[in-house]
Amino acid sequence: MSLTTILNTIGHDIKAVAIKIKDGFVKIFGAQAAHDFGQASLALLKSALGQIVVAEVSTLAGVGTLTGVQKAAQAQANILKQAESVGISTSKSIVNMLIELAVQFVSGNLTAVVGVTTPVPPAV
Repeated sequence: MSLTTILNTIGHDIKAVAIKIKDGFVKIFGAQAAHDFGQASLALLKSALGQIVVAEVSTLAGVGTLTGVQKAAQAQANILKQAESVGISTSKSIVNMLIELAVQFVSGNLTAVVGVTTPVPPAV
């Protein structure tokens, strides 16, 4: 299931989603911080702007003819245009942050699973 589908499915009930976090995140930040980051990231991507970003990042993920830098630039330009067209005022830095969060989900470093709650990891 794509992240776009998951975002549409869960609506505003973030507790209905488990966040699977790759070991790299946990090793770098610790279990609790990685868990909190995943939950917060998903909450941001559920916003109206976040959903525009997820759709654009998902579309560009499969484009093999562009470099990562080119994809980021194209995504930023397209997202800013789409946001403006629906009345969302935002900055390039906010869009860039959301692009990077979406990339983590689209690339599989963070995975949202519908219908499962995420247990809070024990404090270490």
